[in-house]
Amino acid sequence: MNIEFTVEDYFKELQLMESQYGQEEDLYPLIYILLQMAECRKKHILEEQYNPLSIRDVHNAQSSSSSNVSKLSKIKKMLTAKLGVPDFAVLDIHSNHFLGCIEIKKISDSLNIEESNILFSQVNNITIEKNMIKYKFDAKNLIQSLEDPNKLKLEEKFKSIEKPFIPEIDNPIIKKLTEDFNGLNSLSSLSKDDINIKYITQYNRLLGTGDRTYGNRSYGVEFPSEASIDDESSITITLQLYGQTIELPITRIQKISQYKYNGNNDWLEKGQIISHLEKFKKVLYTNGKTFYFLTLSKAETEINVKKLADLHSAYESYYNYCNRHISFSNMSPSDLLSATAEWDKLIAGLTAIDWHHAPITKID
Repeated sequence: MNIEFTVEDYFKELQLMESQYGQEEDLYPLIYILLQMAECRKKHILEEQYNPLSIRDVHNAQSSSSSNVSKLSKIKKMLTAKLGVPDFAVLDIHSNHFLGCIEIKKISDSLNIEESNILFSQVNNITIEKNMIKYKFDAKNLIQSLEDPNKLKLEEKFKSIEKPFIPEIDNPIIKKLTEDFNGLNSLSSLSKDDINIKYITQYNRLLGTGDRTYGNRSYGVEFPSEASIDDESSITITLQLYGQTIELPITRIQKISQYKYNGNNDWLEKGQIISHLEKFKKVLYTNGKTFYFLTLSKAETEINVKKLADLHSAYESYYNYCNRHISFSNMSPSDLLSATAEWDKLIAGLTAIDWHHAPITKID
């Protein structure tokens, strides 16, 4: 894989993302391209000494049954432990170790973190406030169950809108899921007035290319942390859709949706990042414009926070030029140099990350 991405390419994609969607999952293909671009440079520099790795999108990972002892099952259990999964995981190609992970936030989110060495507070400083049951199905399976022309009609709706609510699909599904939720014995004591199953999201980009597609479609309902689901098995619901009877398999999982961190570090999503560090030791943390690399010390007493690059000012300048119909190449010399220098700093910082270097986490 040989990938080359310029700062102009990247800024154009950020601008489109902000105007057309603006959610964190739209950043996934862009960050994946940056990571692979850095790996290509490492391979070119190190040649035979290059140690390959695997970068996987795991943000939809689900835990396996406790009786399953396969390597894949162990990976999934580690990913979903504590406060849940990161967006990407970095593993060695033999699946023996986690080398780190990547946590991505919306471009509009402030990371509220600074370059420093800080004391590490473990995840037991976190109070869980709410859980969520997440229901998920593969939209492509639904499409394949339909007859033409309904198949093409629904496929266009899935593809044409970034985050669509489609009444003829979502309303009957939510009705069925509400019935399932109400039937869970462990949650029967909850007030029915508190139950609000809602459509969450659909993943609509191909990782690595960013091409339009459609994939997993999710729904969720929050409930107090004192209660917990007693059955995470898949279910099948029956839908009447476009005059057809459809049997739709849906995955049902529990996850933490709200928590309170009791430590002293004033970070956004701090509990989640601390959970990732406990599990994977190294975290690349970004909102697409600012990039931090966090490493947990070998003794697990300190976190080293290093800022790799900050493209915020350069991107804002580019955005303002675009509003005035001025192309990237016609920006002022100082703005061009500043954007290019910060981009080079980012690529150099990503290239310098040695994911294989300790600390790493054994998969066992």
